[in-house]
Amino acid sequence: MISLTEDCIYHVLQKLKEDREKLFNFLFVNRYFCKTVVPLLYSNPFGQELNHQNECFLINTFLKRLDAEEKNYLRKVNINLSDETERTLFEYETYLEKLSLNDLTGSIRIWLMSRINEEEVSFVDQKPRSTIQMRLGDLKLCLFTGFFDKIREHSLLEFLNTISKTCRHITELGVIIDEQFDKGKFPSYIINIINNQNNLLKFTLSEPRYIGSKIVLSLESQRNSLTSIQLDFVHLCHDHISVLANCSNLKNLRLYYCGGMTLDHCNLILVKSICKVENLTMARNRWSKDITISIISTLGRSLRRLSFDQISSETLESIIAYCPNLKVLEIQFGKFDYLLLKRMKIDHLIIHPIFDLSLDFKELLQDLGRGLPTTIKHFSFITHNPLSSDNLEIFLDNINSCLVSLNFYFEMNDNLLKIILNYILEKKSLKYLGIKKFISLETSMYSLDDELIRKIRDLGVNIFFFEKNYESEDEFYNLMA
Repeated sequence: MISLTEDCIYHVLQKLKEDREKLFNFLFVNRYFCKTVVPLLYSNPFGQELNHQNECFLINTFLKRLDAEEKNYLRKVNINLSDETERTLFEYETYLEKLSLNDLTGSIRIWLMSRINEEEVSFVDQKPRSTIQMRLGDLKLCLFTGFFDKIREHSLLEFLNTISKTCRHITELGVIIDEQFDKGKFPSYIINIINNQNNLLKFTLSEPRYIGSKIVLSLESQRNSLTSIQLDFVHLCHDHISVLANCSNLKNLRLYYCGGMTLDHCNLILVKSICKVENLTMARNRWSKDITISIISTLGRSLRRLSFDQISSETLESIIAYCPNLKVLEIQFGKFDYLLLKRMKIDHLIIHPIFDLSLDFKELLQDLGRGLPTTIKHFSFITHNPLSSDNLEIFLDNINSCLVSLNFYFEMNDNLLKIILNYILEKKSLKYLGIKKFISLETSMYSLDDELIRKIRDLGVNIFFFEKNYESEDEFYNLMA
């Protein structure tokens, strides 16, 4: 029997970093597994779905790492801990890479309620301990929120000040500003954090109150390092767009519910952009179809993935003309000339249906099937409502391309599986079938026929859980590896 080297084991366990339940099973294999798994489990301890018991366990674990003086700080707010210092096997706080203030305060509240049965707990205005500041120095990825129903404003600002002075290696920063947020000093603290980073790679801002204008401008200090920017509810002005255009390594740009973009911005700023965006997402933005077309034509040559919702024959024509390297197209299902897709050389088409009862779904699905380009290998259909058996059959019957994967993010049933099985038997090209994750093939609230599942697998088709959002196309491909 060939044994894996420790390096190989490490890389395998890294792939399970986001699956806490599976990682936990490796803790008790041997000493090496334990030493490797613990840092992974505590890199983002509050960022995964936990039951109340496990949330309390996490808080207790971190409390064991406090010294006597830090415990005395908690006593001042009527949180009494044992005077005994309990040794732990690991310095758990040093493994922290991702911290969501929203998740953390939620876990603290559950822990407090389990101890004192009080719904609200106030924190006195004390400065953070310097020892805690030193421990935060290794924090690599943060998420801050402006939700003040869970933590007092002063406490939050002190915490942000600590991060600003101590953390220099944050690679990903997300800022969510609540609609009821009173702007105060919050933006200035975030700006200080951004300006003090050595190598900020990813930034996300959601600000429905339009108070984060200066936060976006501060990204200029990270223009040589940023690879990914997502802006939600941001009103873009001339200076904002200039900052985006100057990010020399920007590969991923996502704009949701944004406004302010004009044709002049496209023609005067974006046309001179030094960034080479590969992944562009535009959804629910408050500008015209003409501006969307202009953005596509300006940034199109470098695009490899494009997702947008202002779909029309004109926007498809602009993709054909200006996006020669496009591999993944994500659009909404609507009424337009699907034969235009034939002229593209994409690998993956992702469709989101829109709910318009006036649309003739049968006719449109027939046209969609016929319009799939010969180059396409993967097709994904994402909707909250399943297709009818007749509509799915019409779509599959009209496909002439040799698909490698079919992926459906909706509730699967036996009738749909039978139609898919017939398609597999006829085309003989399908290798992967993706279905919605919460539908377990073993224990499903939808009683999927085990015989149908077996027949599909016997034909060499791998059935996997398909999610509607992936960080990158590589993450999608890895599911089929």
